[in-house]
Amino acid sequence: GGGGGSGSGGGGPVAAVLSYNHLLKGKEHKKEKEMVSAAKGAYVGYVVYGTPGLVVLCDASDEDVAGYLSTCRDIGKCGEEVYRGAIQDSGAAEGRRGLDEMELGGIKQLVGGDEATYRQILGLPPL
Repeated sequence: GGGGGSGSGGGGPVAAVLSYNHLLKGKEHKKEKEMVSAAKGAYVGYVVYGTPGLVVLCDASDEDVAGYLSTCRDIGKCGEEVYRGAIQDSGAAEGRRGLDEMELGGIKQLVGGDEATYRQILGLPPL
């Protein structure tokens, strides 16, 4: 491992937002459960259930993102990275591991309430 790299100032941890056609909540939805399990111990972030479904990986490197997308493909969920940048998240990575559930509105807060970025993440055309 390794590869120090200089911290690039900015407004917080850099996160990747991954979009999936839909993520369904509930014990009966095994693929979604596997996705969340796969992130435990490896990544910190959020999951937003719905259509589209979103996964936020906080403080994620290119390798992290590629690895998680690959894992999800093996599970049977194809996702794509729709946003990479700083997020407004106080202490996302502090001592926890795995994906916390989040409402869609929380995503907008993470990007600082920026409408254009929010629409990009949801796959909506710009206003």
